[in-house]
Amino acid sequence: MDFIVGGTANGKKEWAMRHYQEKPILLWHSFFKADISECVLPTGQNGVLVIEAFDEAVKKHLDQPEKLQQWYKTIRNWENEYQDRKLAIIGADINKGIVPIEKKDRQLRDEVGLWYQQFMKEAGQVYEVWYGLAVKWKG
Repeated sequence: MDFIVGGTANGKKEWAMRHYQEKPILLWHSFFKADISECVLPTGQNGVLVIEAFDEAVKKHLDQPEKLQQWYKTIRNWENEYQDRKLAIIGADINKGIVPIEKKDRQLRDEVGLWYQQFMKEAGQVYEVWYGLAVKWKG
C-alpha cells in the first residue's frame, strides 16, 4: 500500500496520476463523488486501485466508523490477493492549523489523524505532496 498525503488542492491527484502511469490504474475511486457502497473492486491481477479523498470517507462515516474499518479490510485483502496489485490511498492533511471550534469538526480531525497513523504504519511507501512536489517519507 502507498499513502499520499498533502494539503487540499496541492496536486496530490495529478502527482499520483504521473507516479502510477507505468502501471494500469484499475479503478480510481473518489470519495468526493461516491461512497464505499459504490466502489466495485476490479478483478484485474496487475494494477493500482486509487482511493482519493479518504478524509471525505471518514467524514461520511463519522457516526459508523466500523463500516469504514470493514471496508478498509476488504480493500487491503483485495490488494493482497495478487502480488502485482497496489492500493494507493490519497488523503488531505486536515490536522495542521487551528483546532476547530465545532465538536463534530474536532472529532473528524481526530479520526482522520488516527486513520493516517494507521496508514503510516502499514504503507510500504508514504509521500507528502505540496504544490505538486512529493517528498518520500517512507519506503
